[in-house]
Amino acid sequence: MHIGVFTDLFYPRSIGGGENRIQYLMSELVRQGNKVTVVTTRVPGQPTYEVLNNHIRVIRIGWPHPEGRTSILVSLLFVISGIMMLKKLIALEFDIVESNTYFPSYLGAMFSKVTGIPHVIAIYDVYIFDWSFRVGHLLLPFAIFIEKSLKFLGAEIVTTISEASRKKLVEVLGFRRERIVTIPCGVNLEILNTVESSGKERRVIYVGRLVPHKHVDHAIKAFAKCLETDGSLELLIVGTGPERLTLDRLVERAGLHTKVVFSGFVEDHRNVYRLLKESLILVNPSTVEGFGIILIEAMASGVPVVAYDLPAYRDFIVSGLNGILVQPGDIDSLSTAISTLIQDTRSYNRIVENALKTAREFTWSSIADHTLKIYTELRG
Repeated sequence: MHIGVFTDLFYPRSIGGGENRIQYLMSELVRQGNKVTVVTTRVPGQPTYEVLNNHIRVIRIGWPHPEGRTSILVSLLFVISGIMMLKKLIALEFDIVESNTYFPSYLGAMFSKVTGIPHVIAIYDVYIFDWSFRVGHLLLPFAIFIEKSLKFLGAEIVTTISEASRKKLVEVLGFRRERIVTIPCGVNLEILNTVESSGKERRVIYVGRLVPHKHVDHAIKAFAKCLETDGSLELLIVGTGPERLTLDRLVERAGLHTKVVFSGFVEDHRNVYRLLKESLILVNPSTVEGFGIILIEAMASGVPVVAYDLPAYRDFIVSGLNGILVQPGDIDSLSTAISTLIQDTRSYNRIVENALKTAREFTWSSIADHTLKIYTELRG
């Protein structure tokens, strides 16, 4: 089967959840004998046509997004470029097209209409209440319109990554529940198990984009409180994004420049796994998530997770059993959970053991099997 993936943001070595899902899920499908071509926006310094090491073919069209953020204009140009080269895309002879929200879904719908090829829309989460942080107030009505209109594109099915996201797709965007299939994200245990570390450091780690809804400032403030009881700790922040300058200023004002380290973007995901394994705890104070792939990766690395209590996380975390979830926005509770877990060796080890068992249920191999079954049924 030849699977075409339309997505307007794909960095093969990204630590983002959506990009990782495409990379790992699709590479597993390739390993099983299928063919995958990703049609995406341009990336500075990257060729128009490329075959990645995992044999995924990549075609880059349109214009690149500005560094550190996405642009609605670039996303629109991606769709326009796709329409202009529709004949070339048709010639690739896809058996099925998966489009990743938001603008690529419109290109996927048009492609499906012209060719009759089944169209699947992958929606990771609903952002209708969060767009003002992403696009600004002037573009807010347009962004909401684009998201609400997805249900009218006529996709055969919609896939999402958690039951929490599925519920929002029904209740907020009006999709029919029977048209939605939950396919979670996973962890690449084959790679993770080959990564060696130099042992545990006195480190709390955050991994992800530096954007407003991730609330990395909460992690910094909670960490500052942890230092009051354990001054040996360090906070490592892995990732890039538009909030970096604001976070730098927060660290300087709090006098934490010797305790908080920004690694920037880590290109090789194996190094992300290594940094996880060498850390005591992963902190994740995000308030908007469709799944939370980095949490599963931390759990598989033997690192307990302390995070805000989001519906998506409840698909795989039972607070106190295989991780710790606290009320969103409660920085004091976030700090207390981190400090308590570090000090309580028995609870720490119990959570690590249970987390490892949970993570083994989320392998890309089993997720690929489930995905291929759905796509095969659609193709007939």
